[in-house]
Amino acid sequence: MSTNELNALDLAFVVDTTGSMSGLIQTAKQQMIAMVDELLKTRKVAMRLGVVEYRDHPPQDRSFVFRSYPFTSNWKEAQKAINALTADGGGDGPEAVLDGVLAACRELQWRTFARRLVVLVGDAPPHGTGAGGDG
Repeated sequence: MSTNELNALDLAFVVDTTGSMSGLIQTAKQQMIAMVDELLKTRKVAMRLGVVEYRDHPPQDRSFVFRSYPFTSNWKEAQKAINALTADGGGDGPEAVLDGVLAACRELQWRTFARRLVVLVGDAPPHGTGAGGDG
């Protein structure tokens, strides 16, 4: 196993971008960027970053349930994805949290040898899975 493999980290941010996050999204983005900057500054790590944003199920939100941005080792590219996040939509209290986490697990292409870390950023509890998942 190479040193690169021993220091490999795949980090995915799973972020609530519903309207309830509008007062928090800017600070959340700053904290995600600061966290990665600190990791890159203090650790010798071969890191890739991915982002999944989630909102809510219809009829509360019709824009999307989740949207994923693939892993990249280009920090500037990952920063662009983080900075592009905007809070909108939603409608009820719970959000599609589980859909966002499952998307990170299933949609992103994780390296088999890397440490895998998912950081959940949100302000509301989850619905159940799928449309009408509260029942």
